[in-house]
Amino acid sequence: MKKTNLIISLIFIFLSLFLIIRYWSQWKKEKPQFFSQVIFYNSQSQEIARFKVELATTSAQHREGLMYRDNLPPDQGMLFIFPEEKPLSFWMKNTHIPLDIIYFSQEKEVIFLVENVPPCQREPCPGYPTKIPAQYVLEINGGLSQKLGIKKGTKAIFSLN
Repeated sequence: MKKTNLIISLIFIFLSLFLIIRYWSQWKKEKPQFFSQVIFYNSQSQEIARFKVELATTSAQHREGLMYRDNLPPDQGMLFIFPEEKPLSFWMKNTHIPLDIIYFSQEKEVIFLVENVPPCQREPCPGYPTKIPAQYVLEINGGLSQKLGIKKGTKAIFSLN
């Protein structure tokens, strides 16, 4: 009887340890930092759009992005920050909503954008690479870029604090 209880206890301990280790990464998961703002200006220096954004600054945050979200308020987005300009490519794996993907130069000017990118329905998910190096990427609800007049050459300001 004591041997059976010992075996059951050991199984319970190993199972508990397995579950703790398996879900540890979710418990420690890095959350994006809220909030900064991205403000867009037209060629006459008039504000045309303003977004409250989550900042994605780490590799883990870059990988997670807006995955698994069922909605995104129209005045919000996620700003991905990279340490330097380089060719970038984004995809829509596990993303539930269409997005506009806006790539910025180091000078915070829109250099490339992909509008109304649909969620990836099956793998392999297509990538949406920049044609030239970028340092920042903003994801917002699909269709907003066109509606608000955000296009290649549009300038933005944002604080990275």
